[in-house]
Amino acid sequence: GVDEIATAEDFVAFPNPMENYLTIRRNGIFSGFAKFRVLSLQGAEVLTGTVVSREYMIDTGALAAGSYILELTGPGGLPAYRHVVKD
Repeated sequence: GVDEIATAEDFVAFPNPMENYLTIRRNGIFSGFAKFRVLSLQGAEVLTGTVVSREYMIDTGALAAGSYILELTGPGGLPAYRHVVKD
């Protein structure tokens, strides 16, 4: 048989810029849980968690205003990234 290739998560993050919440919407067939990390531009991990549904809301109220990197890693193991901004 053909081995399944691990692909990066296909997702959108909105609203961007965000205020108190950021929603992750995963595209395609829901394939189980995914881990998320919100990183500062210096690489510091500021939020982490597990996305357990196709659409998941993250509480970003405690984040300072500025730019961040959202990393989403699904069961395939390859991370995907989005630039997000907190107003």
